[in-house]
Amino acid sequence: MPRSLAIAAVLALASCHSAEAPSVLNLAGDWGGEWKSDTSSATTGVWSGAITQTGGKLVLRFLGCRGTVITDSVTGSITGSSLTLLGVIGDTVRLTGSAYDSAGFLVASGRFAAPLDADCFAGSGSWNGRHIP
Repeated sequence: MPRSLAIAAVLALASCHSAEAPSVLNLAGDWGGEWKSDTSSATTGVWSGAITQTGGKLVLRFLGCRGTVITDSVTGSITGSSLTLLGVIGDTVRLTGSAYDSAGFLVASGRFAAPLDADCFAGSGSWNGRHIP
């Protein structure tokens, strides 16, 4: 193996091992926000909940939605700033989106999909939330 190729290979391997893993945004704590359906019924609502987090794994335990106390949870993950949550809130719901630190406040937003007759996050549409300090 030519010497320059061997040096390049060693440098490439060293850079792979010295690269730091991307940091995981800590979303743990109380959250609240809104959701709005894109369906013809244009259902909207307010939600609140608490996130527990272990590394990149999330559990969002809902405390209320549209003025009703609920105790359902969804689970998921955060990778970089991308969120994916899936679970049952009366019916199966999938939330995707992103979270970021905005001037010291954690905020998140994205899209959701659930059955049209769900009590919370009905149909498909957009959601947003904010960490409540």
